[in-house]
Amino acid sequence: MVKIDESRCMGCGICAGICPDGIEVIGGTAKIKNENATCIKEAAASCPRHAIILENTESSQNAPLYDRRSGLGLRMRGRRHRRGRR
Repeated sequence: MVKIDESRCMGCGICAGICPDGIEVIGGTAKIKNENATCIKEAAASCPRHAIILENTESSQNAPLYDRRSGLGLRMRGRRHRRGRR
């Protein structure tokens, strides 16, 4: 399931530019046009205000696919990245 947090959305249109099949901006706010569009995850990742919320519908808890506090995908949370070392 995909939701737009309208209190966070500033209507910049970045998401609609990345995913025109899934999202459109109406009246200065992003709206879901097709939550099954293949580009929805990329559009959600591009949102500067993290207003696009992707929920895992297979889980009984409907946990978000990214950490709202850090803005990172759950795959990234808790991992340390090496920079310049091998």
